[in-house]
Amino acid sequence: MLHRFNPLVTRAVVPLVVANKPHDGYGQLFWADAVFIRDFTRPDHLDPDQLLRLAIILHDCYAAYDLVAHLLLARDRRVGSDLGDRYVELATGARPSPARPV
Repeated sequence: MLHRFNPLVTRAVVPLVVANKPHDGYGQLFWADAVFIRDFTRPDHLDPDQLLRLAIILHDCYAAYDLVAHLLLARDRRVGSDLGDRYVELATGARPSPARPV
């Protein structure tokens, strides 16, 4: 499933170049990489190790913190760990609610 375009690289279209910075694009997409991931809406189709690996990649490479929390919480339900709750707490500073829907 398409997750995002990363990075979005844009360019200014002449003659609208502000402050002589053509690389500070305004709307013309110049190039981007499309990032596709496994279908996260069906975490039961991934084993716990796959969920963990996907979470690590999404955290480290794409800063997709919301999706990482979702995947870790899905993994926690299957293996009885608390990585998702700990991740949410570290990311937000907030204690997770006991009955968090995922």
